[in-house]
Amino acid sequence: MAIPTALSFREKVEFLGSLEIFANLEIKDLAKIAAISQQYGYEAGKVFIHQGDVADKLYIVYSGRLEAVSINDQGVSRRERLYLPSQLFRDAWLFNPGAHESSIKARQGGVLIIISSSDFLKMLDRPENKHIGTILNLTDEGREEYIKSPLARSERRYKSINLVPGELVEFETKRSRWVLLGKMILPTIGLATLPLASFIFLPQFFPNLSDNWVLGITGIFLFIFAFYAWFEWYDWSNDYLIITNKRLVHYEFQLRSFSGRGQDTNLNQVQSVESVRPNIISNILQVGTARVTTSALSVLYFDFLPHPEKVQETISRIQRRQGSMSAGQEKATMRRSVENYFKIPEMLNKLDEEPPPKPPETRWDRFRKRWAELPLYRYRTEEGDLITYRKHVFALFIETVWPAGIMILLIGALLILRFLELDEFAGIVFVIMIIDALWFIWLAEDWRNDTFQLSDTYVIDIDRLPFGFGESRKQARLDNIQNVEADRPNIIATLLNYGNVEIETAGADAKIIFENVSNPQSIKNDVFKKQNKYEDVQRKKREERDRQKYAIALDVFVQESELNRIKRRTPDFEQAIEDITDEILSQQSNE
Repeated sequence: MAIPTALSFREKVEFLGSLEIFANLEIKDLAKIAAISQQYGYEAGKVFIHQGDVADKLYIVYSGRLEAVSINDQGVSRRERLYLPSQLFRDAWLFNPGAHESSIKARQGGVLIIISSSDFLKMLDRPENKHIGTILNLTDEGREEYIKSPLARSERRYKSINLVPGELVEFETKRSRWVLLGKMILPTIGLATLPLASFIFLPQFFPNLSDNWVLGITGIFLFIFAFYAWFEWYDWSNDYLIITNKRLVHYEFQLRSFSGRGQDTNLNQVQSVESVRPNIISNILQVGTARVTTSALSVLYFDFLPHPEKVQETISRIQRRQGSMSAGQEKATMRRSVENYFKIPEMLNKLDEEPPPKPPETRWDRFRKRWAELPLYRYRTEEGDLITYRKHVFALFIETVWPAGIMILLIGALLILRFLELDEFAGIVFVIMIIDALWFIWLAEDWRNDTFQLSDTYVIDIDRLPFGFGESRKQARLDNIQNVEADRPNIIATLLNYGNVEIETAGADAKIIFENVSNPQSIKNDVFKKQNKYEDVQRKKREERDRQKYAIALDVFVQESELNRIKRRTPDFEQAIEDITDEILSQQSNE
């Protein structure tokens, strides 16, 4: 079969616009989707998807005809359906990859347009493209998966968590409403009794009070207890547990100290989950504790949760799904190893396409480039794959408050000496000022030299003494990270958005702590993203190594089979039946 010709970019945009899923999109949005799509040709009779393979792409039939055939545990094959031009596979795979339930074979050659889930989610994650997800004509299954994604979640807590593309919220909960009910008892009693009591009894005990004073005092009681009720509700509503398909996120906000603490645990590190309802009251109220044990034997507690067993069920469901995905990836790895080693041609042929037109550079783009080149203080700088963090400027203020205060006093002393005409003492004050200035410079340089770095492999804490007097460095590999906590310890840290990031590693003698850094929640999210990227890279490297091993092992097996040196591993039942027949006939003849 001749290799089909690829659609031009304009033709591809027009075709995508004719599909129901993209029918509501404007031309500029269709062009963005066309830019991340790829065209592939296929021949009749070829099988290019196998049952159980990982499904993380949207397949759209432009021309040709495909059939889906599945096989059950009893080995019975069944034709599921035909795919004709302008039909596509399940849109839910764009948001939540799964496993192909059928093998796909080409009945008639043609062209496929394929959109990768990762490319699609990255495109939707850009601020200017957020609206696209809301106007897609998705199936019910696709819409359900889209709702789980960060694209559809605008609440403040999801912005602080900063869900990454491809991360889906599988479960979320606050502490039980019974906890809120217990917190609301006192303010409710106060609202129901004290304002009314003050309105009734104040005129009796203080007859000289005017009606305005009575109403004012009653209003004060109402305000106090209403504020108390709001305080308890707000404190309860900002504690939550979220389980995504990649991590556990536990956040607690202490309104009394106006401090917050967030903790991330990668699901790959979870070893066991236990739910406990310790007594009869918790059983009646269906409230309990979920305990999660990590591979570093750290135990995480999530207490006073409604239906704590749902935490266990959700994590088990995600791990089963990940196990199924791993099995599909393993099979795909083995298949690619055989195809590469034996030079088997690809079932899908990537077509040569014209590149999409580049959008013109706007004034805003030029402004951002110039702004990024300015030598300003930035708490976070990114150069290539390395992210460097610096301490918050308020930490500099705290560290230099004493020398700065002393300098102000010394300047005041100079002015007083000048006013009193005691110039003979000015030299002493100047010497002290020089010493104090050197102290200030030392502290400022010490603040500037403390940096924290995050690469594609390591998390690094660098502590340098000023002017090259010494340096200490502590680092840990990303795959050794067990838990990451972000903490804003007090009201000032919360208002100025700075705090500490504590990284717990497996097998390390001490934790790595980024102290007094700006936006600790964002740094925690950066660590999670780098960790996921590192795991993906390592998985691909393992697959590449395994491909070679599988192919060599299979090559040896084929060679030995061709030389008839491998004995049968299963009985030949037909021959066995014939042997028994011969034996029975022989015995009858002897008799």
